[in-house]
Amino acid sequence: MERSRRFAREWRSIGLAKRMKWRQEKGDGMVSLITAKIVEAFGENGLDVLSAAYEEKGEEDGSKIAESLNIERVDLHSAVSVIEALCIIFGIDSNFKEEGGHMTLKLDACPFEYILTLYRESLCIYYVQGLVHAINPCVKVKIVKKICEGGDHCLFQFTLSSDENASDRV
Repeated sequence: MERSRRFAREWRSIGLAKRMKWRQEKGDGMVSLITAKIVEAFGENGLDVLSAAYEEKGEEDGSKIAESLNIERVDLHSAVSVIEALCIIFGIDSNFKEEGGHMTLKLDACPFEYILTLYRESLCIYYVQGLVHAINPCVKVKIVKKICEGGDHCLFQFTLSSDENASDRV
């Protein structure tokens, strides 16, 4: 027992939690640097690549959330519930409203602030599209208001379209 206490004291004395936080911040910095270098080297084509990557990652995350929470992949409510789950995970208040064939989602904070560090204002739409397309590819996403562009909240609008072009970017 004494050996384990000594071990715990030693780890506490070297500040393991601080070192782990530094590693996380270092990793975030690396992603930001890589992203910036891609855009710097390839311009608009670089943003297209990043957009596709964010959407693919959104679909992957949306599928995992849907599987974990047993969300049925059917309707507009199901698709939007994936974002609600993400908001709950990050402790962000969300307010859903259904109005005339579409749903709106108001967020008091940005759930992507730490996930999408660079170019968030232009790339978050693709991640959100990926999240909802994992549930229903016929859901169109539009961002009406953004915190990262000076708004006091983010406002998303979701509509269900039977159109085959519903997955086109807004």
